[in-house]
Amino acid sequence: MISVAVAGSTKYTTLCVTSLASENDFALTTVLTPEAKPSGRKKILQKNPLAQFAEQADIPTIAIASNITNETKREVEQHTRPDFLLVVDFGYWIPQWLQVWPKIKSLNIHPSKLPRWRGSSPGQFVLLHGEKTSAVTLIEVISKLDAGPLYWQQDFTIQPTWTQTEYYGHAFSLVAKQLPDLLRQIYSGKLQPTPQPTDSPTPIARKLTRDDGFVPWQTISDTMDKLPPSLEAATRAYSPWPQLWTEVPTRKGPTRMKLLPHNKVQLAGQKPATWKQIQTAILE
Repeated sequence: MISVAVAGSTKYTTLCVTSLASENDFALTTVLTPEAKPSGRKKILQKNPLAQFAEQADIPTIAIASNITNETKREVEQHTRPDFLLVVDFGYWIPQWLQVWPKIKSLNIHPSKLPRWRGSSPGQFVLLHGEKTSAVTLIEVISKLDAGPLYWQQDFTIQPTWTQTEYYGHAFSLVAKQLPDLLRQIYSGKLQPTPQPTDSPTPIARKLTRDDGFVPWQTISDTMDKLPPSLEAATRAYSPWPQLWTEVPTRKGPTRMKLLPHNKVQLAGQKPATWKQIQTAILE
């Protein structure tokens, strides 16, 4: 039986974990995941998809607050050491003591063609830069960001209509199918890693903010009927978050407007529409 602890949070983590849970020779021993956060207008505590999966599967869970602390370490050390720690869409830095906690390796799934686009937003930056191909990669977790030795990498073609949602969905689906066999091969020693280049040919794919999506109205007012390729790519890379957006002059004053994929726009408080449908609402 191959034992696996998981650090993550999202539906993509759950997709990979479900792939392991469906196999008889894997045991999911521990989940590390962000604590439940208030959601919606009523601020009801909402567990993330991985936490919900762990609760339903009765897997012991360690909830992480704002960062991994000494208290986290004490909680982790109360659990039996797994063979692997699998890190997928976790969002926290993995300290050295946690890297060496598993008996065999700490592994990370990174959805880019490493060493390209190390960092927390690889898919967004791949789309922003108009790249035609990418990959999903399984690496060892080391202290340097996304720079660990490579165990496996699978290339794929990027479709021209993809948003970040389709990009990540495709990448994680590819690795989820292969994950049980990959871990078996690493467990047996059949699959050995190869070092990554020390330096990346791209900048760090940093965490995005709401302000990253802002584009001044003056720079696009004459091109709204046909956005330049760089901004068209941004509408997809930033969908569903942080969204490409601007502020347009209307009779009610400056109004936020989202620039959506596939030539759609959305004025604040209104439904998505074409540019021609809302053009009369914009003051010249």
